[in-house]
Amino acid sequence: GEACALVRSSLSLSKIYNTDDLITRTYPIIFGLVLILEEPLHSILDPMLKACRLSFVRNVESAIWNTFIYVARSFQCGKDLFLLMNEVNAFAQQHKLHDQMDFIEIHLAPFHKFLCSLTGTPFRSDFLSNLASTCSYETTIQRAKLKGDTLYKHGILATYLAESFYHRNFYEASQVIHNYSHCIPSAGQQNFGIAEFDSIFYIGLVSFHMARETHEQYWLDKGNAALQSFEGWSKQCVWNFENRYFLLKAEYHNTMKQTNAAVEAYDASIESAQRHRFIHLEAVACELAGHYFDSIPSAKKRTKEMVQKSSALYLKWGAKEKADEVAKLIG
Repeated sequence: GEACALVRSSLSLSKIYNTDDLITRTYPIIFGLVLILEEPLHSILDPMLKACRLSFVRNVESAIWNTFIYVARSFQCGKDLFLLMNEVNAFAQQHKLHDQMDFIEIHLAPFHKFLCSLTGTPFRSDFLSNLASTCSYETTIQRAKLKGDTLYKHGILATYLAESFYHRNFYEASQVIHNYSHCIPSAGQQNFGIAEFDSIFYIGLVSFHMARETHEQYWLDKGNAALQSFEGWSKQCVWNFENRYFLLKAEYHNTMKQTNAAVEAYDASIESAQRHRFIHLEAVACELAGHYFDSIPSAKKRTKEMVQKSSALYLKWGAKEKADEVAKLIG
């Protein structure tokens, strides 16, 4: 679109002048916000990492913004979890050196706690693990609200929502959506920020699950709003958003008891996630498909197939604890 053409022109100018300060200020916007509408998420990590490293040396004021967006996009790409944990720990050490403790305690420590819950990694005696082991989501959310910074609020809520979803704590996730709806971006927005499209994705998945559990129109409406957002975004960038759109579509058809359409959409989501190298989303799609097939007495073979595939994918991603959780579905 026009915005992407404009930032490409800006990027060309930044390469000509090649000032480190310009890189630290513009790369997170260019690569982290705008180009995700056209370029694969995986392709933007290297320039964003460059901006992170430079910001600690040349422009420490932008270090928080650069780290925040790089970590968010790395997770959304499905980066190996142990590699991501090491990077987060290294970033925490750098932010500590620059006395940016609020960012560590409000964002990096809870995110580290989330990663540990996925991988099954016990808390160690290092600086970040000590903070993660004692952090409470409710307390951290209140601290973020007092800071009055949208970045902090969106960040901690996105982490809380993702952790609740991955561990199938749907009631807890629904309470996050209910209690903090004023802090969470609404589906239907076409201009979204750092973690917002991922938050809308999890809101959609949680909402369709809650719609099946409660039969409340409120949840169906929220799920449909997320589905409509991803339908539009997937047309702008198939690579980044198609698999998410198909999975939301599958959950919609599941909720509406439209079996053939649900099966077709689950398969499409799995295929798209594999083709576009989103290993974690392929695992999620297989997991949700496994739960769906488990509700159909004649589909036990497919249940086993999906659960085994999901568990193997989670393990490959680095999420051993989650892989073990999924495997329990078939005993």
